[in-house]
Amino acid sequence: ILIALTISLALPLAIFIVISASHQASDLIDEMTLFGDELFHSVYGGIEYPMSVGDSEAVREQLLQMSSKMQNVQIYVNDLSQNVIYTTEAGMIGKKVDDSIYNQAVWKELISQPRTGEVLKRSFEENIDGKRYLNMVRLIKNQEKCHQCHDSGQEILGAMVVRMGTDRTYANILSHVK
Repeated sequence: ILIALTISLALPLAIFIVISASHQASDLIDEMTLFGDELFHSVYGGIEYPMSVGDSEAVREQLLQMSSKMQNVQIYVNDLSQNVIYTTEAGMIGKKVDDSIYNQAVWKELISQPRTGEVLKRSFEENIDGKRYLNMVRLIKNQEKCHQCHDSGQEILGAMVVRMGTDRTYANILSHVK
């Protein structure tokens, strides 16, 4: 009877803990996605003016400086051909953003979608060399201030990918489960 009672108490409690941790992980990913979206708007707000006046060097320098302040975040701004134009990683400029996206199935789905004026906001997780990351992709729309350098006929100029490490978040969740 004691064994049956222990099992009847332990099993539901274990299930509750697993479900609770799962919901907590989902909630934290949602919060990180929100943070990533805010980070996108902050970064874009910081580089929007230099881009609008054609000061590419200022944009490159701003993003490269960000990498020393936010080591757990990578940012890629790419054109419609997937070439990295601006990034927090110096070695990636001029390369294909595909080279940095390991979840190729999701990435191919994203880049095959029609490039319309709809705001694409997509997040997906990746595991790279044993580390977890959350990627957020946001399209960059062509606005009137962009026409100094870009054709006004293009609705979308490219995309910004914001990648954030999530290992600390998951470790935090696990520390509360144990």
